[in-house]
Amino acid sequence: KKAVEQDVSAARAKQCADAQERYRKLIEGRRIYREGKDGERQYLSSEELDSARLNAKADVDATCNSAT
Repeated sequence: KKAVEQDVSAARAKQCADAQERYRKLIEGRRIYREGKDGERQYLSSEELDSARLNAKADVDATCNSAT
């Protein structure tokens, strides 16, 4: 049981670090894009970027502050 708890704890730590990194990139990035069809870049509008930042922050809060 202890090994399972350690594995779960390590997985949560990695998920938290990944969520924080995504949020950091969205905050610090100047021109954020997603790949569209055929691999072309589609730059996010200000509204899309604001929404992505809010979603990323919510992910950080949910992932890093969850007790279960």
